[in-house]
Amino acid sequence: MPGVTIASSYGTAGSVIAPAVARELGLPLLDRAISVQVAAHLDVTEDEAIAAKTHRSLADRFLSLLAPLAGGVLGAGTDAMPGDAAPNLDEADAFREQAEQVMRSALATGAVILGRAGGAAFRQEPGVLRVRLFGSEQARLHHAMAFEQVDEPTAADRM
Repeated sequence: MPGVTIASSYGTAGSVIAPAVARELGLPLLDRAISVQVAAHLDVTEDEAIAAKTHRSLADRFLSLLAPLAGGVLGAGTDAMPGDAAPNLDEADAFREQAEQVMRSALATGAVILGRAGGAAFRQEPGVLRVRLFGSEQARLHHAMAFEQVDEPTAADRM
């Protein structure tokens, strides 16, 4: 499983470094592509996949609370649809599991993964180089201001 995972704090240029590493190694880069694939598989919006949380109506949330009480009555919990999360998994687990599947599939042939907890997901995998970009808060703040062309309060707020 060849690959590189890159985790970066705000202001460390992960969005610049990861694509450069991918180009240099001749490997595909996974960043937002993970969220797109997770969203498609779980039938949610990309924003929901990024946040790892669905935006359901009050009625949907209420009915989901009642579903476990129904047991087999009304068919609740008996007919999983393709793309449904495994039983007893909360939303965050379902999103994390699907994101890991996307990353594992990419790493099977080699990839550079930016963020998305790739380093944590593959901490036991041989052949995966895990990189963490960091720096002092002040250095990251100044880099972010220059890179994003924003003032200090804006960069500090984003940090």
